[in-house]
Amino acid sequence: MGFSWTTTLLLAAACGTAFAGPTESDAVAAFVSGGARPGVSQAAATADRLAAASRKLCLQPGEGALRQAREAWRDAYRAWRRAEPFLFGPADKLEQRFGSWPTNAVVLDAAVSSPEYRDVRGNADVRGFPALEHLLFAPRSAKEATAGERCAHLADVSGEVAELTRAIDRAWRQDFGKGFASAGDGKPFLVPGDALGMAMTKAVGVTEHLLRERIGLPAGFFKAPPKADYLEAWLSRDTLDGFKAAVEGLRMSLSGGGEAAILELLATKDGLVEKKDPALASDIRKQLAKIERAVDGLGDGDRIRRDPAKLKGLYKQVQTLQDQLIEASLVLELDVNVIELGARTQW
Repeated sequence: MGFSWTTTLLLAAACGTAFAGPTESDAVAAFVSGGARPGVSQAAATADRLAAASRKLCLQPGEGALRQAREAWRDAYRAWRRAEPFLFGPADKLEQRFGSWPTNAVVLDAAVSSPEYRDVRGNADVRGFPALEHLLFAPRSAKEATAGERCAHLADVSGEVAELTRAIDRAWRQDFGKGFASAGDGKPFLVPGDALGMAMTKAVGVTEHLLRERIGLPAGFFKAPPKADYLEAWLSRDTLDGFKAAVEGLRMSLSGGGEAAILELLATKDGLVEKKDPALASDIRKQLAKIERAVDGLGDGDRIRRDPAKLKGLYKQVQTLQDQLIEASLVLELDVNVIELGARTQW
């Protein structure tokens, strides 16, 4: 294993030499300790609170309990979106079970209206965060939210979301996380760059998910009419906070770990083919801030639902970030597995 970040700093100071920056091993370890573990741990904790709040609503129905369950959903949803850059490795097979928008509201409402439709509740399009949002935010009262078989499904789905996030949290804290943090010692990562390549691949994938599903599809950017119902978290009016959570997650992924972060490696590494690029590292930081300002400039979720085309500016900013991340992977000489980024919309 290479020297740790702290050991390298001490050696450089003792020798009276200027320190050039973190090693790939330092950046990998920082990604785990400063990004993946805290990000996924928060997602697991908030999912547990959501499951507990859902049970409380069903055991003690009331408007206060419904408000608490709704706030718990918002907290868990944002934490899940913040953790998205770390949902790879063992999470690859689990991530799709968190659901995608829109949930099938017609089938879901039918499924919770009577025990006769219990078998339908296992369908993917009536589970995950989208289904929980519908169960908690579509009803106008606590009485309506707990009617029929709604509580049974609410408890089942919120419990599954909590179980999934706990499993991912354990993976990062145990075998997978330890193997990732020590990449270069052998299996499963022969060199630290293999682990960094996986992290950068996921970061680019997050931007692609934003461009295609979360922005492009609902706004009708791909030669199709706008589909406002495809906006993520519109029913809870949390669409814009969901976008911000995605930016926060990317920032944790790229800057988590402080002076040993991936962006610090980008700014200081001298490679065989490409050279260090502090300007690009700075541009990526600035671009993340630009995306946040673009989200703030959208106003509110209701406005976006009325006119999804207003997402045009946000699309462009995320597209720029994606280009920067791909360039960064070249500078870092990483094997980023981007199968297909799709056709870019020309404005």
